[in-house]
Amino acid sequence: ERRRAVLVPPYDDVRIVEGQGTCVLEMVEQVRALSLTHTNDLELDVLLTPLGGGGLLSGSAIAAKSLLPSVFVVGAEPHAADDAKRGFESGVWVGPEGVKREGREPVADGLRTATGERVTFPIIRRWVDAVCTAEEDEIVYVHLLFRLSFFLKLLLIMPSEGVR
Repeated sequence: ERRRAVLVPPYDDVRIVEGQGTCVLEMVEQVRALSLTHTNDLELDVLLTPLGGGGLLSGSAIAAKSLLPSVFVVGAEPHAADDAKRGFESGVWVGPEGVKREGREPVADGLRTATGERVTFPIIRRWVDAVCTAEEDEIVYVHLLFRLSFFLKLLLIMPSEGVR
């Protein structure tokens, strides 16, 4: 208050969702540009997005479905933190208590957040076609493959990438 600062939540906020949607705008633009250099038309058929609080998935789903109505949008989260999948299937927001399942902490630390109740969960229910999960050993395996393949290029990969 004293500094007149504005708190912007990391995911359950319309401004975040709008900003995250620009990722898909750029992706579609790049796919269409590639299509111009190939003999057959390239199109985005499936969009698979990591799912924690839901900001990236919500913005991506709205942008993708607005530009490409036939695209199949999937959110992916760790099985150990499958609150969004359970909520998506039941139609009822699960909440923070659903993040940690069976007392385990998901290795994909960027996806440990509960899906937002106010903004992102309703968007996910309306715009997303499916929510899937990945087991912890699958996430670790994919993460190690990413690290191995990018080791020589000196790129850092986060465990959340293993959910894809």
